[in-house]
Amino acid sequence: MKKTYKHLTSIQRHQIKVLHKAGHSLSFIGDQLGIHKSTVSRELKRNARQWGSYDPVVAQQIANDRKERFARNRKFTLGMEKLIHEKLESQQWSPEQIKGYCNKHNIPMVSHQRIYQFIYQDKENGGQLYKNLRTGKKTRRRKYGRGKPNHMIKNRTSIDLRPMVVDNKERFGDWEIDTIVGKNNKGAILTVVERKSAFVLMVKLNGRKAEDLAKSTV
Repeated sequence: MKKTYKHLTSIQRHQIKVLHKAGHSLSFIGDQLGIHKSTVSRELKRNARQWGSYDPVVAQQIANDRKERFARNRKFTLGMEKLIHEKLESQQWSPEQIKGYCNKHNIPMVSHQRIYQFIYQDKENGGQLYKNLRTGKKTRRRKYGRGKPNHMIKNRTSIDLRPMVVDNKERFGDWEIDTIVGKNNKGAILTVVERKSAFVLMVKLNGRKAEDLAKSTV
C-alpha cells in the first residue's frame, strides 16, 4: 500500500488508537493505514501531549477547529468561482489541477475538496459543472501493453462530492467504514464511525470476502 502524508480522517484516528494501544509499532500502524510512520508519530505526539493519552475524538475536534480557522481565512470569492468555471468548462481540469495551478502561480484559491463541494452544490441547483469532471469517463489505453484495470465502482460518487450536510457533520446517521488488514493479509478488523457523534464500532471479520463484510455491517 502506498504511503501518503495526507490529512487523517476520523476513522483513521480511531484505528491509530486501537493499534497503538495493542502495542504495535509506528511502522506497522503506518503500513496498515497506508500512511507514513512520521504521520502516525506526529499525530500521537501532537494530540496526546495536552491530554496525557491519545483520544481520537479530541484529536478530530482539534483537527476540525484548525480546518475551520483556515476556511475562515480563505473566503470563496467571485474571482475563484470564475476561474473554476473557466478551467472546468474550457479545459476539463480536475479540482486538484486547478488548486495546483493556483499554488504554482500564487493565485488565491480554496482547497480542492471545497472546489468539489462547489461543483456538487452547482449540480444540486441544476448546474452542469459536474459533467466536466473525469470521474466515470473512459480512460485512454496505451497503444502497447496492457493498461491498468479499472476497479472503480460503476457510477460511484466520489467522497469529495458528498453533500455539505454530511461533510459538516450536521446530522446523525452518516457512517464511515474502513478495514484494517492483518499481517500477511490474514484476518481483518472492520471499523465503523458515526460522523457526528464519533461513536465507534470495531468488529473482527471472519474473512475478507464481501459476504463477510456484509454480515458484519447488517
